[in-house]
Amino acid sequence: MSLYFAPCFFAYLLGTNLKLSQFSRSVWKISKIGLVVIFTFVLCWLPFLLSPSHGQQVLHRLFPLARGLFEDKVANIWCALSPVIKFKTLLTIPQTALISLCMTLLAILPFNVDLFWRPSKERFLYALVNTSLCFFLFSFQVHEKSILLPLLPVTILLPRHRDVFGSLILVATMSMLPLLQKDGLVVPCVALCVAFAVLLSQLPDPVDPKPTHLLIPVLSMASVMTGVSLQCLELWFVPPPHLPDLYPLLYSVYGFVCFLLALLYGTWAQYTSRAPLTKSKQM
Repeated sequence: MSLYFAPCFFAYLLGTNLKLSQFSRSVWKISKIGLVVIFTFVLCWLPFLLSPSHGQQVLHRLFPLARGLFEDKVANIWCALSPVIKFKTLLTIPQTALISLCMTLLAILPFNVDLFWRPSKERFLYALVNTSLCFFLFSFQVHEKSILLPLLPVTILLPRHRDVFGSLILVATMSMLPLLQKDGLVVPCVALCVAFAVLLSQLPDPVDPKPTHLLIPVLSMASVMTGVSLQCLELWFVPPPHLPDLYPLLYSVYGFVCFLLALLYGTWAQYTSRAPLTKSKQM
């Protein structure tokens, strides 16, 4: 799961420490960072490297290719489009893994290139949001709870983007309802969502808000109300016997559309950010 954030840390550290005017010093600083990363990586993997079989098991856990493109109805592109395009029957597992890898890399590239050329703390947070959303939307074998990873930087940016990021947190929670139903956590989930919405309404207006279109608050409210309507529909109407996965699939499509819109908003927020460059990059 740390892969969701790793490209942003790499781009930010490289962008803030690389100075062509002091190339030799920059190489030394980057080398020190690289050595620390390699040492930490070896230290974490050392217990598993001592036993090749254990190391293979860890790799299988980290990259579960044998499970297929997806298992449950997760709110990413592969599951949302599966009723129309039968990926599992049209493509083999190696083919789908390669396609998802290429799509994920292509999706995260613009955000991290921008972060490298214009490193700042604000752009770093936006890049974390956008990159982790891309991983969730396009990666191979994604778990529903992985959407919690993009919500970490989203929560930090919440005071500046109360409407969009506040609704994103609620939508992400509602997209996991099929999973929460299995664990009997629907009632606590609903209670916490209501409490969060109340607290969100009490947040003060941002001191330096980003100018947005008037349609943004409307879409944010519509995304939340769509999720609420979907929950009410599930309570009142039983799916037909030949469509047992109707509501999990609807949650998947609903979440995918909302997350894709959030990614577009995050893209706009990162590329229009006027945060000053870090001191190292300015020099």
